This record gives sequence, C-alpha cells and structure tokens, in this order.
Amino acid sequence: LEALVKVKDKIFSIVSHDMRAPINSLVAFGSLLEEDEIGQEKLAKYIDQVKGTLDHTSSMMENLLNWSASQMQGFAPVIQAVLLNEVVANVLAGAEPALQKKKLQLDNRLAHDVRVVGDRNMIELIIRNLLNNAIKFSAQGARLELFQARDQESDMIVISVKDHGVGLPQSKVDKINAASVLTLESTYGTNEEKGTGLGLMLCKHFAGLMKGRISVTSREGEGSVFSLSMPLA
Repeated sequence: LEALVKVKDKIFSIVSHDMRAPINSLVAFGSLLEEDEIGQEKLAKYIDQVKGTLDHTSSMMENLLNWSASQMQGFAPVIQAVLLNEVVANVLAGAEPALQKKKLQLDNRLAHDVRVVGDRNMIELIIRNLLNNAIKFSAQGARLELFQARDQESDMIVISVKDHGVGLPQSKVDKINAASVLTLESTYGTNEEKGTGLGLMLCKHFAGLMKGRISVTSREGEGSVFSLSMPLA
C-alpha cells in the first residue's frame, strides 16, 4: 500500500509540474501575438518550441490516461492474434516527423507474416513508446534498427528496437529488467527532449497483462536494445 501511494504521489507530481510548462508557454505565446511585436523569424522559433512542448504533453497525457484505465477495476486486454507488421506500420507512420527532424535512418527488418497473441492497442502503445525512446536518445543522423528473433526456450517472438545513442547505466538496466518496478526516473534526450518515465512503466505493465515482458541491454555511450517478448499466435 505504501508503494502504491508513492506511485500515486509521483504521478500527481509529474502531472502538476509538466502541465504547468505548456500552459505557461501558450499564455506567453498568446501575449506576444496580441502585442503584435514579434518578427517572422522569432515567430517561427517560438512556434517550434511550443509544438515541441505540446508534443511532449500529448504523449504524457496519452500514457497517463492509458495507465489510469489499466488501474480501473475490470480493465482487461482483448487477447487475439495480431499481425505484427500492421501494428508496426501504424507506429512508423506516426513517428515519421520525429525521425525526419533528427535525420534518423530506420532499418526495419521485421518479417511481414509474424503473428503474436495479445491486445492490438497495447502492443502498438508499447512499440510506439520504445521507438520514441530510441529517437529521443539518438544523435542527429544516427541509425535505428527494428528487428525480431525467436526465443526457442520460451517459444516467444522478441521484437527489438536498437539505437546507437547515449545508453543506460547498469543500475537503470537492472531496474528495468526487474520483475516488478513501480517507478522509473526519466532523463533528457539528445535534443533536451523531456520524459516522465511513465511510458516505460506502462509498457512493462501492459506487457505483463499479455503474458509478455520488456527487457533491455545497454552500455553507456554505445546505445540500447529494448525488447518486447510476446507469445506466438
């Protein structure tokens, strides 16, 4: 109970802090527009900053709402056979602007006929969060890899997102790979992109609901490989 209360307090702290920044940005931006004393060059710069702030807030709110829904009594995944390539195509279409902004190259080596057993929406949310993390911690012009492997021992398919970014300290790797984790601290990305830690916590929770798991291997300065293991259909 104490641990759950700490999680609740952390989420309230995240929401109260992270909602204040975009609202203040919009208020300040509105004031500048009202005064009509801003040049086109500065206007474009401010618009880009506000968009970045709102993108982060939108992602945070989506994760928060999904996490809240998962905590409600009676919430359960809709388990069915899911064609993985279709889910990934939706994720990549949404990630294209972020990939272009950092000039990242994505090597997609996923097969076209792999089916897993799980909830389609949960799988899409997990892959989207893992890809967003890879983008966040990659330098301009870097390469990302999306691939799969078969775990012969568990007869599961392992979908991995590999980046060549900043990597993680071993202490954080151990925490992510732990069987149970209630909170995860976030760090800033290579372009000062902000995070909350909610996304990865949600991924682990949803993977567990589908009898899957999230794991990571990483070395500081060399990049990370985040993997989602799911039962084959």
